[in-house]
Amino acid sequence: MISSSQWREVIGVITLTGELSNLVARCSNFTPGYTQLGDRKDQKTLEKLRAESTRRKLDGGEKEKTAEYKSFRNKKRPRFMHITSKAETLRLIWIVEASVVILLYSLFRLNPDKCSYSRAVVGALLGLPAGAIVNALGAIVLGAPVGLQHFRKTVHWSLLMSVFTLVPAASVFGSSWTDWHRIFAQTKPIGPVDYMICLPAHGAVIGAWFGAWPMPLDWERSWQDWPICVTYGAIVGYLAGMMASFGFVVFKNWRQHVKGD
Repeated sequence: MISSSQWREVIGVITLTGELSNLVARCSNFTPGYTQLGDRKDQKTLEKLRAESTRRKLDGGEKEKTAEYKSFRNKKRPRFMHITSKAETLRLIWIVEASVVILLYSLFRLNPDKCSYSRAVVGALLGLPAGAIVNALGAIVLGAPVGLQHFRKTVHWSLLMSVFTLVPAASVFGSSWTDWHRIFAQTKPIGPVDYMICLPAHGAVIGAWFGAWPMPLDWERSWQDWPICVTYGAIVGYLAGMMASFGFVVFKNWRQHVKGD
């Protein structure tokens, strides 16, 4: 039977990790230049002025943009943070997420008597680049673009996916191959921590796969570039997995109480 203190720790991990992922995802729109929060009105105005400028070029043969368009582009508006590229945004997300995941999941290491907290943290840090290599190879095999112009984006995306998939298991299980095989090969979680590792990891992979669907379409949208839509899908799948793991833990505990009564 799980004690109340263990329940509080489990719920704390699920809540903090999910909220942090949601917050970082909302704060970053993966657009080069300045990243803004919710400035939809300015975006619509900019699109309208662009369309008007294009129409005037076609009708009157203008070579320069309209004064109104230039004035709008030069207008100083409040910004939330300065993001120079997609790679920098991905790096921000995986660094923050990795810090929280490693520190929290290491509290639930498999054998606290034999494995110290610092050793679990070191194991998770070693698992981070190993998981990134696995995710990068998998993405390339499935069609991710290869080239120097995509190298930094692929590296940071792979590190983020490693935080979502393999780092929690490395923090908890360490080198226990039996538990790794049970979670990722057989998909047989037993306790609350197993659900918190298994479901979000599978959710992130499935979400990234679904997120890649719009990439080859000819919609010509900026979010179709690698790895924007794939990252959005991975974050959504990860958050869905966190909520599903919480639901499974609550349901399993309810069933145990019912059987006990």
